[in-house]
Amino acid sequence: DNDANGKKGLNSISFHLPDRLFSSSSKSSTILLKCVDCHTAGEPARVVLSGVPDFPYHCTSALLKRSYMMQHMDYLRKVLLLEPRGYPCQNANYVFRTTTTNNNDDDDGGGNGDNNNENHSNILQYVIAEQNQIYPLMSGHNTIAVATTLLECGIIPMEEPITKFTLEAPAGLINIVAKCHEGKAKSITLTNTPSFVEYLDLEVHVPKGGIGKVKVDVAYGGMWYAIVDLKQFTNHPTLNHLRLKEE
Repeated sequence: DNDANGKKGLNSISFHLPDRLFSSSSKSSTILLKCVDCHTAGEPARVVLSGVPDFPYHCTSALLKRSYMMQHMDYLRKVLLLEPRGYPCQNANYVFRTTTTNNNDDDDGGGNGDNNNENHSNILQYVIAEQNQIYPLMSGHNTIAVATTLLECGIIPMEEPITKFTLEAPAGLINIVAKCHEGKAKSITLTNTPSFVEYLDLEVHVPKGGIGKVKVDVAYGGMWYAIVDLKQFTNHPTLNHLRLKEE
């Protein structure tokens, strides 16, 4: 409410959130999510810092949390991304502290499914949610938004001029290098998990529109992509109208 000089601005209106949101009678039915809305060069991202219900004990890795959220917590994605609280381009990122389970516990969760064999108990985890019930294993712009939020909100101590830390995405460990100045993360560099090509010239049949056989390359880079070379349609009876930009 105060300006840079500590004085209350003329256009500031004091307010408080409705008491019903915090009353004991509403706690059983109300979900209070604390979020930071940000963007990465225009790509939106909503970073959820608290309010997600607890996971079963066996959900120790980001990958297992992702799987559980897909199956049992998709209502949170709908609340955050669909109107009236969201919009078509919005993304959600749920941030968690690492949870561990004692090997001697008698829980029935089985193995912990961790992506790595080392102990990374001090590394924050995050799960990404997008429209159409998509939970990508990794997303560059969402990771940049998460890293920026964690630094500028003081969750990860900021060291100037460079802060280095690691996050755990469902895809694995992501190393972060942030250039920081005067309390602001000026730029974020990340080292992704390895990308790779699974198939080259894989032939698939596309019945819609009489397209027929199409050759695609299938590659992974945080999500799975089918990459199509349009040159194969040069003499196609229904797709020959496609024009390629000359290099």
